[in-house]
Amino acid sequence: MDQFVKRLEQRLKGDLPGWEAQRKLVPPGRGAGPSAPPDDARFASVLVLLYPFERQLHTGLILRPQYPGVHSGQVAFPGGKREPEDLDDFATALREAEEEVGIPRILPRVLGSLSPVFIPPSRYWVSPIVAALDKRPLFVPDQHEVERVLEMPLAALRGENSLVNTEFSEGERTFNSPAFHWNNHRIWGATAMMISELLELIESDSDIEL
Repeated sequence: MDQFVKRLEQRLKGDLPGWEAQRKLVPPGRGAGPSAPPDDARFASVLVLLYPFERQLHTGLILRPQYPGVHSGQVAFPGGKREPEDLDDFATALREAEEEVGIPRILPRVLGSLSPVFIPPSRYWVSPIVAALDKRPLFVPDQHEVERVLEMPLAALRGENSLVNTEFSEGERTFNSPAFHWNNHRIWGATAMMISELLELIESDSDIEL
């Protein structure tokens, strides 16, 4: 795990796959997305936490509860909007993860950031912050914001069999979108785009193995 973390940290400091990896999972009608935050964008961060469990590299996702909003019932990384007290995107991601899934913000080792993703329906400009732990964390989900935590092995998303094209609804709009299929869950939109870039970053480096 230590060698993996060091190598991934190096890769995150270099050129990222960006749109070339994200576009494989982009919902229809989103285009390439803006290259910079629009004037009316709201800023947010999510935590892509990596840790070993059962001899595989896992990440912690959350299933959001049903509520009146565009992200109701979706699978996502823990995270949320930037607050005035947050010093930077890293602080936002760590604070939100502590609030949503109970991981003390001082524990994860922050490795860097993937490419930001713009979400038109909510106008959020989201920074995916990658961090690592050397062992499986104790998740304590917030009962109001998280229906349950999903511990997913990244290796389960490798290969074409993990990709599906399925129907989703966003407000009053219904459409088909590419998504990851794992354990009866459909992971799509911004979260899938972030995972796609992370997998591309890992799989394109012969010195990194899942």
